[in-house]
Amino acid sequence: MGAPRGRPLAGPARTTLVVTWHPGYIVRTTDSRAQAAVRTALADDLRLAAGLGG
Repeated sequence: MGAPRGRPLAGPARTTLVVTWHPGYIVRTTDSRAQAAVRTALADDLRLAAGLGG
C-alpha cells in the first residue's frame, strides 16, 4: 500500500483523509495470515478515521 496508509492527510476543503485498504482486496487475498493482517489494518484505519470526526 505504501507510506500514506493509516495516517491522517490533508484533503480538499479543509477535510482530513485516511488512506486504507479496499475491502474487496481482503476478500480476494487467499493467504489467511495476510488476510488477517490487512483486516486488522483496515479496522485500525477506520477507528482512526472515526476518531477524527467532530
